[in-house]
Amino acid sequence: MHTDTYCFMMKRLLILSLFVCLIFSCGQSVNSQNEQKLIGNALANETSAYLKLHAKNPVYWKPWGEEAITKAKEENKLLIISIGYVSCHWCHVMEEESFSDDSTAAKMNEHFVSIKVDREERPGVDKAYMNSAFLINGSGGWPLNVIAMPDGRPLYAGTYFPIDRWNELLDFFIKTKKEDSLKLESQANSLLNGLNSIEEIGVTGEKIPLANALETARNTLLESADKKWGGSKGSPKFPMPSLLEFQLQSAYLNKDQAMEKQVLLTLDKILAGGIYDHLAGGFFRYSTDALWRVPHFEKMLYDNGQLVKLYANAYKLTKKPSYKKAIVETLGFMEREMTLKEGVFFASIDADSEGEEGKFYIWSTEDVSKAGVKNERIINSYFGIDLEAELDGKHVLYENKPLKKLKPKALALETFEEDINEDLKRMADFRAKRIQPFHDQKIISSWNALMIMGYLQAYEALGEEVYKEKAIVAMKFLMETVIKDDLVSHIQGEGNSYLEDAVQVAAALIKTYENTFEIKYLNKAKAITNKALQTFKDPASDFYFYSNPANGDLVVNIHEITDNVIPGSNSQLALNLFRLGHYFYDNAYLSESEKMLTSRLTDLDENPFSNANWAQLASMMEKGIYEIAITGEGAIEKQKELAANYLPHAIYLGTKEEENLELLANKVIKGRDVIYVCKDKSCRLPVSETKNALELLK
Repeated sequence: MHTDTYCFMMKRLLILSLFVCLIFSCGQSVNSQNEQKLIGNALANETSAYLKLHAKNPVYWKPWGEEAITKAKEENKLLIISIGYVSCHWCHVMEEESFSDDSTAAKMNEHFVSIKVDREERPGVDKAYMNSAFLINGSGGWPLNVIAMPDGRPLYAGTYFPIDRWNELLDFFIKTKKEDSLKLESQANSLLNGLNSIEEIGVTGEKIPLANALETARNTLLESADKKWGGSKGSPKFPMPSLLEFQLQSAYLNKDQAMEKQVLLTLDKILAGGIYDHLAGGFFRYSTDALWRVPHFEKMLYDNGQLVKLYANAYKLTKKPSYKKAIVETLGFMEREMTLKEGVFFASIDADSEGEEGKFYIWSTEDVSKAGVKNERIINSYFGIDLEAELDGKHVLYENKPLKKLKPKALALETFEEDINEDLKRMADFRAKRIQPFHDQKIISSWNALMIMGYLQAYEALGEEVYKEKAIVAMKFLMETVIKDDLVSHIQGEGNSYLEDAVQVAAALIKTYENTFEIKYLNKAKAITNKALQTFKDPASDFYFYSNPANGDLVVNIHEITDNVIPGSNSQLALNLFRLGHYFYDNAYLSESEKMLTSRLTDLDENPFSNANWAQLASMMEKGIYEIAITGEGAIEKQKELAANYLPHAIYLGTKEEENLELLANKVIKGRDVIYVCKDKSCRLPVSETKNALELLK
């Protein structure tokens, strides 16, 4: 065990032991005697749909900010910090059970200052307090409910509480504050020290070679893989896009057939499962079971953007029709249901409708009949509706049997597929008449960047110009509305900025440049990156803070080094620096990227699951990348032909006539389209045909 890991574990055990002592040394809880008169709350004028959802609660909620903290300090009251988002099912349950209950609200109003936080608006607040939940419980999630000192230092953090347990927790802290406030002070300091220890980042004394860390990571992923259903063994199953991207990249670069088989198995099983919407396209949040069948029914922009990108890359490699179908259907869904008139994309679609999770999406055999399908028996067998129901007598649609096996022998395959597609449309039309889940229309910069990259990868994979056009419209909107002085606002119309937004928007700008060769996009990516390096740098470590200190909203400013469903902001920054370093011949960028990665190799070796984006960068550093320089009037068309192939170790740059990057100097040949395949600034002789360039890339 490495020394830093051991110290962290000891610190965590100390915190947990202090917390257990605190919990069990205080005897029976008591109810408050004097309930404060309820006076409403301060959320009605907030822009967040999640906060507005709680505006009519009898709890006297306040939004996050100095006013709430000042009130808690002046009145010497503990804070309740409750964090969630509008498409979160269990957030709704707790809102209805606990926060709408008059007696519970009276207790909260008398003894606490209660703050509601939309985690999508204030991700820095969410991430800091989520760390405290992991320290105490070893897990996290939403709703995240925190009891904190008046200055915001956490005392306890947990997720969903039934109303009786919530009241017990309130009573415990009311009693403890009254009878032993020093114990709370000690607990807050211990937990704060634990949070700070998470952020004490240093390089271990043991140096692990990059190639060794990658080999160990690949072996670990294969050993833990579910060889039957894809993904990792067990449940729930999350479709982790960065992890699957790394597996796909690794399979290609290392000619690893076992890895390729496993990642394609996962992609196939996801598409066959209920986590994919078979009627409208798009992906749900995650699967609650091990078979990808029963999803948690939220649809999030960041999932769909990344999964479109992933399936586009997989299609480039395999040309599997099912992957193309998923891309087309999901982008069709995005266009119909998650795109605003300005051409940008909004955050999410709720899991609930009519107070029930998944009600909009689930089916009974009677529903199939009412939808007027012509091939009812086949549809029921295809989706497993003729089997035992998964959810209280209702069925999730998943591929129970391949359609080809259900085709009547006498019927031509083409005719059969047309008939079934008509039935699926009837089902989609029938479902569309149900009460729709809520659509949260906030515009989040980083999530839009992920969707832009999805559209551009889909354009490269399928050659559909409309996909590139939609990506450019969305990118121009971001450039005009959320980027000011090269600082990227998290949400349109507000000033808070986070490293996540800077790095994801910069990555999308780099990708936009690759598909347009308009240098303004690359220059803006560089400018945003330079601003991020200045704004978010932690002088005491090799990494960068997640939250802009100017936001003024954190007890602990975390770094977000590990990768999760969305790549960690530090790994994406390192990846951007690596790419920009090659575009601009900037050795300082390349050195910074390498330094950051080197500090992560030990953790990559031990835990590839939370270092998948770092692993992608490591693979590119290990193998080296190709710089494909294309010049001439047909430069973009040549790029389109090349980018239709899966080349994860290549970047594209080009121009019609202006030599606007150093690698393009003296490479424009008047009247000719030429392709230069370069590596480490050394270029092979130019070729005119993409097939010849591809030969040089092998």
